[in-house]
Amino acid sequence: LFVKTLKLAKIVTFISQKTAEECSSYVNIKENRKKVVYDAVDDSLVFSSHEFNAEKPVFLHIGVKANKNLIRSIEAMKGLSAHLRIIGKLDEKVQKILDASRIEYSNGYNLSDEEIFEKYKKCDIVNFPSLYEGFGMPIVEGNAVGRVVVTSNRSPMNEIANGAAVLVNPEDVASIRKGYLEAIKNHDYYIKKGTENSSRFRCSEISKQYMSIYKAVIIG
Repeated sequence: LFVKTLKLAKIVTFISQKTAEECSSYVNIKENRKKVVYDAVDDSLVFSSHEFNAEKPVFLHIGVKANKNLIRSIEAMKGLSAHLRIIGKLDEKVQKILDASRIEYSNGYNLSDEEIFEKYKKCDIVNFPSLYEGFGMPIVEGNAVGRVVVTSNRSPMNEIANGAAVLVNPEDVASIRKGYLEAIKNHDYYIKKGTENSSRFRCSEISKQYMSIYKAVIIG
């Protein structure tokens, strides 16, 4: 059903170039029928003034599944003066690693969107060195609120960040740690770039892109 529907569609939209490429490995879709339209960021997420704590920054890590790369993040953070705030229920394995690392951390789960948005506002750095994503909304959300983002130098994260985040090799602990130090050192630069980048994902901008596609389909 999935393949048949794609073949019948006049235009197929994808949330990133990566998802478009992955879909094409299953279904042959002509290039002129593919359109990348990003997910829109919640309009309630706007720039929030915040004094960056360079002495002891708060890192916000959202998600605890394997692709979210929490264990390598913990390894990279060892010895840093920082607080790691993790959103997602921790399993016993990760709990033991955290306790052994002697990293200062806090944990919350089953939070509402509003509660998560507040966590963005109270952090200094959004930690998102993910191994795999279809999009990467925490990058945009961090940008929108005015926080430094550390993410992976692989698609689609580098596509979404568009130069507005510190890019790291998510499989290299040393690279992640180097990214943390860069984020702390040059936070003003990345906050400015992130604010600019987030404008691409506003509902008003994304809706214009969809309207253009709908009109093209109707006109034929």
